[in-house]
Amino acid sequence: MTAFPVAVLPDNPGMVARDQPHDPRSVRILAKTMYRELRQNGLNEQEVMALAGELLSLLATDVEDRRLGSGRDVASAPTSARPVER
Repeated sequence: MTAFPVAVLPDNPGMVARDQPHDPRSVRILAKTMYRELRQNGLNEQEVMALAGELLSLLATDVEDRRLGSGRDVASAPTSARPVER
């Protein structure tokens, strides 16, 4: 697995410190690694695209909620349950 050039908070390994400088290549490295992992774990192109669409939908909802001043937590919001064909 590839190491990412980001700072991880010691008390919460899943959280990245936002005040640390990031290598501009880190997002591309992360995306390539995630894609490779998803494909190696059996997801086909259509499933990866569905995942990307869900991520974009969550991001769009988060941005819109912030713009409107809503405090809703997108991570706990329901997502559409679309069947994925294999």
